[in-house]
Amino acid sequence: MKNQYFGDINDYRKYGLLRVLVPSAGLSTIVAWMLTSDDGKSDGRKIAYLDQPERWQAFDSDLFDFLRSTVIDRSLRSINEIQSSGLLLGCRFHSKSIDGSIERREAYFQKLWKMAGSPGLVFFDPDNGFEVPSVRRGCRRAPKYLYWSEFREGFSQGHSLLIFQHFRQGQRADVMVSSLARKCASTAEVPLVIVLWASPVAYFLVPQQSHRMQLESASRRVAEVWKDQITWWKIEAT
Repeated sequence: MKNQYFGDINDYRKYGLLRVLVPSAGLSTIVAWMLTSDDGKSDGRKIAYLDQPERWQAFDSDLFDFLRSTVIDRSLRSINEIQSSGLLLGCRFHSKSIDGSIERREAYFQKLWKMAGSPGLVFFDPDNGFEVPSVRRGCRRAPKYLYWSEFREGFSQGHSLLIFQHFRQGQRADVMVSSLARKCASTAEVPLVIVLWASPVAYFLVPQQSHRMQLESASRRVAEVWKDQITWWKIEAT
């Protein structure tokens, strides 16, 4: 996550997803932004939806009005705004920045696990999503990714996990979604993974067995509220 992304169309869906999922599931929830520095690129400029209330406001009017006021009227782009808004009920936030150093990265996750405490839901919001072979831990681009070793550690501590994934233009997103969902299932040794797809991004929900029924029901509710904007999939391990 970068502050420059704050309030874009993907953020609207993301915060809207959390506003339905977390209260419906009733699980203690940590949002790990995996915050990285702004880079001056054009990412995050997709805010034209805020000038189209007739199309977008009805999905979540309180959230839409807040984002319009914050981004358009006050020209603020920072996760601090959503954290202090009171709109993400049931969420606590791990908002420390993450960088390329392995030592500092390990400290970041140690603090996260301590903060999470007893098993609940942990949402990871990396810039890009799951690790890729070309980017090793410790290198400059590593903060953009969640590594499978970190995924395993979180799940082994009893937490259900929700992970953001962005798909680049030209990728076969449907193929990638299926492949990553099955990788999640095999890594966590669970029979299924739930995917909330809001193209060009997806959210992989990997429930602990003890959380499965409530997270399945809560995630279906997300798709009902967000209709054609967020699609619900259940992908079984093979």
